[in-house]
Amino acid sequence: MALSIIKVANWKKKWEGKLQSTTESYLKKTEKGKKWSLVALSFTVVCREALESVVFMAGIGVNKPATSLPIPIILGILSGFFVGWVILRGSHKISLNIFLITTTTFMLFIAAGLFSTAIDEFQDATNNSGTVLWTLNCCDPDTETFWETMHGLFGWDNKSTVGTFCGYFSYWIVVICAIIFIYRRGEKDAKEVKVDDLESNEKSASEVADKE
Repeated sequence: MALSIIKVANWKKKWEGKLQSTTESYLKKTEKGKKWSLVALSFTVVCREALESVVFMAGIGVNKPATSLPIPIILGILSGFFVGWVILRGSHKISLNIFLITTTTFMLFIAAGLFSTAIDEFQDATNNSGTVLWTLNCCDPDTETFWETMHGLFGWDNKSTVGTFCGYFSYWIVVICAIIFIYRRGEKDAKEVKVDDLESNEKSASEVADKE
């Protein structure tokens, strides 16, 4: 998904015109009696996110007492409203490129943590803890709330094994290579689009001159 966001940033100029024409044609159809399709789409998206939240809260609350769930749920709902309000109010002020870069970076770090955690869990499941490279005497996610949150988001751990270390940095090598490839391909496509636009403009100008 993060790499797809990078593609969106590269292709947004090319697709702005096409999306505008498609949206306008779709809105004309909704004026003819199909406006409920937009309502159904919004309802489906919200319903899906709500179901995902229920499954997520149920998964993390299995080993927790029921009294510990209301406060996180309420805070999550309030945080969702706040983030939505910030995006709504700031969408006209924040650059789209900055938003896409920030979102992409955040998602890539989350994915890196998931990949490293998956390696650690696989080692535990196979009773192969691997060679421990280092262990910190602080920042333990099993005893400190903040680092537990960091472990859940970014896969933080105060110890590192050969498997998790190699896996984490191998992930970033692959991601960086993919980003470089996508950016170079995007620049090439942008140049082709500019050439096509120039040719179409020259063709339009010649047609107008012929008519005159």
